[in-house]
Amino acid sequence: MRETRVDASNNQGFVLLIMLIFMQMVALLIAREISMLAYLKQSLFHHVMDVQQENEMQAVMRLVDHYKRPSCMINHMSHSAISNMSLRWWLKHGCKIRFHGNEYFFVREYLGVGACIGIRNQHNQVVVTEYYRNTLLYHSDINELERRLMQDTVAIPGNNIAVCSGQLRLIESGRKMLRRI
Repeated sequence: MRETRVDASNNQGFVLLIMLIFMQMVALLIAREISMLAYLKQSLFHHVMDVQQENEMQAVMRLVDHYKRPSCMINHMSHSAISNMSLRWWLKHGCKIRFHGNEYFFVREYLGVGACIGIRNQHNQVVVTEYYRNTLLYHSDINELERRLMQDTVAIPGNNIAVCSGQLRLIESGRKMLRRI
């Protein structure tokens, strides 16, 4: 009979060991799931913040598009060159806009006149179309390394009456392209 007791206690010890290992595995799985949920929550938070910042930048860009002749005109630059400009350069050459407590800077580049492309001005005259590129910079006061750039191309009425030897094409004034760089 003693042997039976020993076998039963051995079985109980083995079952207890298996239960402990199983509980440890369940605890590790639960910890991994909690960690994954925390990561997903943080990723979702960053995504929501990015979308909000993008929407705010687009709202600021709509304001910039309505400036007729800003003082911050610059010569044409590639988007890679302008994206590498320092904050000091933006302070010197850019126009400053404050929007919802955030500070933005923008510059405008003259791209040229559209050949045989007309646009109606406020007097309903068909005039030449002038193209400009606006570049908007958001620079965080909190995080010095955080900066975002957005560019758009706008078509606005010029001062001269449109004359074309071929067929004149009419377009609407306003934004023609928008991108984040």
